[in-house]
Amino acid sequence: MEPDQNQTSPNLSPIETTYIQLGFDRVRELIAKESHSEPVHQQLLELVPLLTISQMKFRLEKIRALWEFWRSSAPFPLRHFDDLAAVLKTLKAPGALLNIEGFLILRPILEQFRLLNHYFETRVTPENIWWHWLKMMTPQPRLETAIDRVMSPEGYILDHASPELRKIRSAIQRTEAAVRKQMDSLVAFYSAKGMLTDDRPTIKAGRLVLPVSSNAKRQVKGVIQDQSHTGNTTYVEPLEIIDLNNKIRSLQSDEIREIERILRALTAECHSEVAAIGESYHGLLELDFMASLARFGQKFHGSLPIIENTSGFKLSNARNPLLSDAREIVPLNLNLSGNTHTLVITGPNAGGKTVALKTVGLMVLLARCGAPVIADDGCQIPWVDAVFSDIGDQQSILNDLSTFSAHMTALVRITENATSESLVLLDELGTGTDPAEGGALARAILNTLTRRGITTIATTHLGELKVFAHETPGVANASMDFDSERLEPTYRLRQGIPGSSYGLEISRRLGLAREILDEAKSYIGDKRGSLEELIGNLEHRLQEAEKAKEETRRLESLMRSRENEIEANLKEIRKAHKSAKRDAAREAQVLIADARKTAEKLIREIREGQADTASIQEVRVKLQRQSKAMAALAEEEIPLAEKPLDRSAVEDGLTVRVVALGQTGTVLGKIGKNDRVLVDFGDKRMQVPLEWLSPLDAEKKRSTALEEDNGKVVVTVSGDRHYTKTLDMRGMRFEEGETALLRFLDQSVLANLTQVDIIHGKGTGALKQLVQDVLKNHKAVKEFHLGGLDEGGAGVTLVYLR
Repeated sequence: MEPDQNQTSPNLSPIETTYIQLGFDRVRELIAKESHSEPVHQQLLELVPLLTISQMKFRLEKIRALWEFWRSSAPFPLRHFDDLAAVLKTLKAPGALLNIEGFLILRPILEQFRLLNHYFETRVTPENIWWHWLKMMTPQPRLETAIDRVMSPEGYILDHASPELRKIRSAIQRTEAAVRKQMDSLVAFYSAKGMLTDDRPTIKAGRLVLPVSSNAKRQVKGVIQDQSHTGNTTYVEPLEIIDLNNKIRSLQSDEIREIERILRALTAECHSEVAAIGESYHGLLELDFMASLARFGQKFHGSLPIIENTSGFKLSNARNPLLSDAREIVPLNLNLSGNTHTLVITGPNAGGKTVALKTVGLMVLLARCGAPVIADDGCQIPWVDAVFSDIGDQQSILNDLSTFSAHMTALVRITENATSESLVLLDELGTGTDPAEGGALARAILNTLTRRGITTIATTHLGELKVFAHETPGVANASMDFDSERLEPTYRLRQGIPGSSYGLEISRRLGLAREILDEAKSYIGDKRGSLEELIGNLEHRLQEAEKAKEETRRLESLMRSRENEIEANLKEIRKAHKSAKRDAAREAQVLIADARKTAEKLIREIREGQADTASIQEVRVKLQRQSKAMAALAEEEIPLAEKPLDRSAVEDGLTVRVVALGQTGTVLGKIGKNDRVLVDFGDKRMQVPLEWLSPLDAEKKRSTALEEDNGKVVVTVSGDRHYTKTLDMRGMRFEEGETALLRFLDQSVLANLTQVDIIHGKGTGALKQLVQDVLKNHKAVKEFHLGGLDEGGAGVTLVYLR
């Protein structure tokens, strides 16, 4: 069985114990993963809190500046780099020789000096917190050029590194060519006699040799260099090329000496700049360190806390980074004023009490290290000299400690070492012994810590501590929210009220026999039972109030949406004032003004009211009235002809004025179905209602009259509007969907569409039912049915218009 992650050795210090219990060691691993170098990776694994508030603020400001750089421009060119400590040690020694591997480590780091210097030089001003760091980062272009002149990026010393090296390598190449030519001749000669086991020469002991059959080795003049494992092949260096091979070996020795001389000279050049290189390297390490903290904060959507030398906490949507991959995190919100030193958290098992403790502890430790906290902006964290914790089962078999003894040992350490500037986190205080004695000890410990002004957060199931927290100054209750109907935790912290453990309720849900539960209730006692019942009722009322509050917020949002819709319609009316009737425009403006006043009044009532069921229903009724008024307004926006065209006058080729569209067209054919007439506008044809048509001469007279009266207002509807045949209602709320559907049907009728598709999805079926109810009562709908398998199935309704 694997050991509990929270189980720690009693030999650890209280601080080391806290790091393990809170998971701070694993958080440090997450931060270290963001580093670009092994030295910084190791440094982050050993990250410890800073000593002063000024150090914390200075580090946080550096992170803030990096975030601003990244938001305003491309990230700086920081890449992986190797540890330069051994190279610097060699370069500091006069006359030392840095090998090729050392230069391969140094060269890319010199390049980063130059690139980073350029990046910051173009972005940092003397007022910026990174200005001092920039002065540390000294580019070394001369050394970069010197190294590139001598060796390739792969570490090969180039021929032109020196004239002497070029001369030596040319001699080697000529001699090797002579050897190959001589060997080709010897291979051909001995192969013809069948004396070789392979017709290709090979290398043995650094020398070119012939693979001679062991039976014929005495027939080949030369020096035996090696023999195969089977003994069938003897490798002979022919006498004819021994001198040439010796010459190659001598030239290779000269090459090695020349390369050493070149590297020694290059080392001397670097030696003269070793102080500047060392300072720049330390700056590079600092940048990697700070950038790792900054990237950690960005990765987990963190923020920079406000650090003050006062008591009190404010955490906004704090998240434990260790839970980011486990499940959707319910954030922690905590507001602990300076007058409250102790917070007692109660609630059911697995409700999130321990996670809340660890989250608070981790946020404080991150802030103490000058790192971003994983929470929203505005978090306030006081100066804390140390964090002490007693979390999890500290039972130790090796040291013969029971669970209670282990907890007491930890509490002794905490009470001896904690100060008024410390944070103490205690999990399941008072457990592991007789409940009466455990409760008494827990109360005495909390009372002592509170009197000493030590900020303490404790979790417990003991009912008497709930009463203690309620009655004692400086102590407050809190609880983890629990859905009493579904008997499931919500993992939200609620301050100011205690929580019930729900032990009997959960046991009942899990199937424990009723007679056992009834007997258990009889043992609890009337006083304890009444307290738990009171807490349960209070929790239920709070949940109902929260639901009503949420409904209020939703209705307020809907009202604002309606208000925006009214504003949009008002702008359209103003835009179309040259074409609408003066009386119609005045009526529309009055209606919109009334609607806006109604919307503002409803929003004010929602904000000032208690949002009970009756008031919410009243708001809904008013909203429906307002929607009907808006629909009526929309119907009035299409102007009709003052002198409609007589039915008997409609004939093919007649020129008419289509008032609603503000255009002139030619009639094609006679009056069709639903009193619609096909009109040709030149670039398009459209079926329009007969009531929209007016004789051309009458419209000319009307136009003249309008020109004489500047006060007239006309609404113009563009004939170029694009109508779609599909409405997608997925994701819409009930009221929003009904409005969108009615508008879509009206537009479809105006566009003379005969068939349209409405996508409502399957889901719960609420949208589908809404669509069917509207279609049944709409006069323009001829028939409708759900789509077939190849038409979207039950998630789509096909509508046929009259």
